[in-house]
Amino acid sequence: MSENYSSDSNKSKGCFKTFVIPQVSLLLKGKILPVEDITTEESKILDCYSGIDYWVLKSKKGVRGIGNRILRYQGYDTFTIRSERSTGSETELVKRLKAIKREYLYPYYNVISYFERINKKYFLMRIYITKTKDLYLMVKKYKKDNNGLTNNSSQPIFIKTNPSDGNDFIAINIKHCRENISFYKAFVEKVKNSKCKKCENYKYCNFY
Repeated sequence: MSENYSSDSNKSKGCFKTFVIPQVSLLLKGKILPVEDITTEESKILDCYSGIDYWVLKSKKGVRGIGNRILRYQGYDTFTIRSERSTGSETELVKRLKAIKREYLYPYYNVISYFERINKKYFLMRIYITKTKDLYLMVKKYKKDNNGLTNNSSQPIFIKTNPSDGNDFIAINIKHCRENISFYKAFVEKVKNSKCKKCENYKYCNFY
């Protein structure tokens, strides 16, 4: 499994449904519903134009969208935003900033989850949640104030290239998010009492 396996939709959806949804539901105090439950055609349109993967339904309050990314944990904690594709096609960075500026639909919440591989099994290690608008505007401001971004990982926000496909990601240090974004929630420990129905194991899943 590669460092960023959110591109494998089946694994990503399975891990999110089994382990991440219960924790996100608690953190956001709402029911989590997948976009794919609407219809295949409509969910593709939503994913393409809005980047919304899930809905969070807050009883008697309303509904908000969630953008989800699942990553392999490698000892560091960052939010990541795809900033450049090797194909030259439009990235989520451009799409979200356009949506924010034009007031189109985009994920209200940005969720990133980290799994660690131990003996071919995957443990949920981290979940970080923030508001998409706050995160993207913070990155935009940081780029402007610092005349762009570099690949210097000692900086709070830096560029990282995925060697498997050549795509660039902006990595935002979690500490920087805590210090600069008002809304921030986190789950930082291994999941307890979480059971995968397919492999009948607690705490981890060896099916995916």
